[in-house]
Order: sequence, then C-alpha cells, then structure tokens
Amino acid sequence: MIEDIAESDKLDGCPHPRKTLNIFGHKEAQSSILNAIKINKIHHAWLLCGPKGIGKSTLAWKIARSLLISKPTSINDNNTEFSNKLEIPENNPIYKRTLALTEPKLHLLRKNWNLKTEKFSQNITIDDVRGLKKFFSLSSTDNGRRVVIIDSADDLQTASANALLKILEEPPVNTTILIISHNPSMLLPTIKSRCRLLKLKPLNSVDLQSGVHQALEIESGIDDRILELAHGSVGNAIHLLNNNGLEIYKSLCTLFSTKSGLDRVKAIELASKATNKNSRQYFDILISMIVIFTNRLALFGAGAPPQNEAIENEFQVLQHLAPNLGSARIWCEQLQVILNSAVKANKLNIDPSSVILDLLLKLDQITQKIQLTERN
Repeated sequence: MIEDIAESDKLDGCPHPRKTLNIFGHKEAQSSILNAIKINKIHHAWLLCGPKGIGKSTLAWKIARSLLISKPTSINDNNTEFSNKLEIPENNPIYKRTLALTEPKLHLLRKNWNLKTEKFSQNITIDDVRGLKKFFSLSSTDNGRRVVIIDSADDLQTASANALLKILEEPPVNTTILIISHNPSMLLPTIKSRCRLLKLKPLNSVDLQSGVHQALEIESGIDDRILELAHGSVGNAIHLLNNNGLEIYKSLCTLFSTKSGLDRVKAIELASKATNKNSRQYFDILISMIVIFTNRLALFGAGAPPQNEAIENEFQVLQHLAPNLGSARIWCEQLQVILNSAVKANKLNIDPSSVILDLLLKLDQITQKIQLTERN
C-alpha cells in the first residue's frame, strides 16, 4: 500500500502534497500557469522555487493534474474538464490515479526509500534521471501530455544534474517538467536558464493560518509566536509545533544574548543533542532555528525588523547583534553559508553535532567582529 511507504517529498506531520486539497496564496503563479494552459503556450520546464513548506509541491501536483486533463494541441477554453482554477474533480480518473501514483503519464522523481537500510537514498542519482527515458518511451503511445515532477532538484548529484540538463536541452514533445527547489542558488545556472521561473513567496498570516489548520485538520488557533517564527511556511509552523521549536529558538537566542560572547559549554550541550536518538529530526529543527534567527538578524539590521517578538526580550538580542546595515549584509551572507553547510552535511553524512557546533562558533565570530566594529 502507498500509505505504508516512506516518502522523501513529504514533510513530517503534513499530508503529502498530492493529497492536499487546497492551496493558499501563490495567486500570481497560479494565474501564470492557467493562462499558459488556456492558450497552449506551456514552457517545457518550470522551476518552482522558494522557502521550504510554503506550498511549492502542492502547487506542482495541481499544475500536473491540470496539464494532464488539458489538450496539448488546442486552446483549452472549451475543455469541459478545464476550469479557471488549478483544480479537477476528485472523481476524475486522473485525480484518482495521481493520488495512487498509478497515472502512466506522470513520473515522480525523488529520493528513493531503501527497504534494507530503512533510509532514504542521499541523492537523486544519474540512474534515476536516466529512468526518465523509459517513462518517455512507455507513455508516448497516444500523443497525450506527459508530466514529470522533480522533488526536489536540490537532491541531484553533479552527474544527475548534468543528465537532467541534457533532457532540458532536447525536451520530449508534449512533456512538461516541474522542478521544485528550496535553494535554487545551488542549482546549475544552465538548468535555471532553461526553465521558466515561478518564484513563490512566504504566505501571509491569513493563508499561513489556513494552511496549518488544513494540514493538521484542526480549527483552533495557532500560537502567534509559532506563526511569527514560521516565516510564512506551513511546513515550518508544523515543524515548530511538533519539535519544541519555541524552546530551541529561546535557547539559541540565550546563547548569544550576553556581551561576553558565546557560552561554549552551553553551545556544546546544544550541539551534542544532535547525536542522540532522533538526531536527524533534532538537527533539522536546530538548523531551521539557526536560519530563522540569522534571517531575523538580517532584517533587524536592515531596518525592517520583524513585526513581533517570538520570545521575551528578543528585539534586545537582535539589536545587540545587528545594530546597522553593515551587520545586516554580514548576516545575509551567513544565511547562505548555513544553508550550504546543512545541504553538505546531509549529502556527505557528516556528524550533525560537529556541523551545529561549527555553525555556532562561526556565528560567534561574526558577533565578535560586529561588536568590535561598533566599538571602533
């Protein structure tokens, strides 16, 4: 049963994107796709990029279904199955087959689950990408439209990225490739240049609240501090709720709250938890909190502080660490370092506690540099 199989493109605590009924926000992106489908001017590859957990994959599945019911050789305004929304009826055979992953004209490319090791493969391999050729040959019998979803391109190896590039350079007829990326700066520029970009933004507070309610199947309100730290991401909000995110963020702020510098004993203690049971889950939430903390520092220094404090006296800490525009630039640069470190750690299976400690020490070096500059 598909329900029993672990899926790498599913966020913990959330339904799989293909099972998500409603999409909130991203109206501009939806409009771009709808217009392209209606006039049958569909680019062969679309790059859906933006922060993790904001609905990129959900949108990709809705695009895929809309493409599969559209006519690849004519204007689609008169198609009775086609509407002014990226929605198709749940009783439509294509909807049912995509839900069960049995639709022959759709191929999902993602990291595979190894039943022996009970782990996901670390990357999308070159053999995985080459497998698309078999899909193209088997699904071309009726000249219908075909769709590939890659979730996500961040998991491609160098060899598999180059294999994908060759496909993008000579795309099969009536085929649309939907590429999801949470960190597009890591992709080959040549891949990005051959895609039409759909840059998705974090959700506003109303859409975020609605998205969390739908994912968790609840109607009660969500703590405003969770919504503040989630930065417009449903995935972030659920991650925070399920993994004691507020307390971890508070610990992180406390580490950098004193003028005397980082408390290294507490830093080691915080990092060492990444070697305990469920260490991968802890590593992910701690990296998320470091990214959020650094992002909020950058915003504060740039003169665009967050609307509300996530914890008591947070703004005092942010003011101390990001007093001006120069510091904001430094924190922005550090954001990419953190993201790259996390990606590298996942791909190379580096000890997560050492990655965390290294990042904390680097953050401390930056704070000391900023404070020295301020004193001079």
